[in-house]
Amino acid sequence: DVVIDANDVFRLLATSRENNNSIVASLVVDYKSPKIVAWAGSRFSKLHKFIPIYASKYVYKSGINIANIGLKPYEVDEVHGRGVIFPSSVFKEIGNYDGFSFPQYGGDTDFSFRAKANGIKMLVDPRVISKVFTENTSLDHQSVYDYLFSRKNGEAVYVWWKIYRKHVPISYFLQSYLFTLLLNIYRKFVRKA
Repeated sequence: DVVIDANDVFRLLATSRENNNSIVASLVVDYKSPKIVAWAGSRFSKLHKFIPIYASKYVYKSGINIANIGLKPYEVDEVHGRGVIFPSSVFKEIGNYDGFSFPQYGGDTDFSFRAKANGIKMLVDPRVISKVFTENTSLDHQSVYDYLFSRKNGEAVYVWWKIYRKHVPISYFLQSYLFTLLLNIYRKFVRKA
């Protein structure tokens, strides 16, 4: 469900080597709207020092024009499986994806959080564009029920539970989990309506 130019693979490789063999992801756009951002990276942290919630924050919001991003690679806390290069040293250091806990969704987020915890840098190189057919991915959902419970469309109730239990301090777990589910429902369904 992704198209990436063959020359862009070499650009990802060069950016990785220029940055101490970092993981490098491409900018993701919808195949039908190649100038509009679908995904441009996120950072994961507490919302504020006084708010006990961990969540992902987009570096650049989906829907903006790619011209507003610039051309310099920038650091992120998580990458996804669309046009990403992983040096083999990363797998040697932290192991492979956890296919048992995350058989369809969430494996890329879990892998990213493990990489970050081990000091492995992750970047998005906006000079590299992955064109995705969003109708075939989790970027385009059919219903709230499918997003929450269907393996094909996100299985969010299960996936976010596992990710937050594994990567968030227990005192922040429940509120962070509920916040993320509600925020994603808002982003994917309410705001688009």
